[in-house]
Amino acid sequence: MNPMQLMKLKGNFGDFKKRHQRLTKFVKKIGGTMEDGTVIEIAVTSPAGETVKTNMKVTPEDMSFFESIRKLG
Repeated sequence: MNPMQLMKLKGNFGDFKKRHQRLTKFVKKIGGTMEDGTVIEIAVTSPAGETVKTNMKVTPEDMSFFESIRKLG
């Protein structure tokens, strides 16, 4: 990724955080308590009412990845 794309992405992420403050606060809160074996569940509901759910169990590799992302932000 070139530096200009990275700067644009950082600006877009800042805008996202302003629009979705509850989500970013939630992520910050759970970030310090997540550990290997934690289960993350996500549900998405369309305007038509259709819901799709999934989950994942956090692995040590995931924790390393999340830490890398945290350092970027």
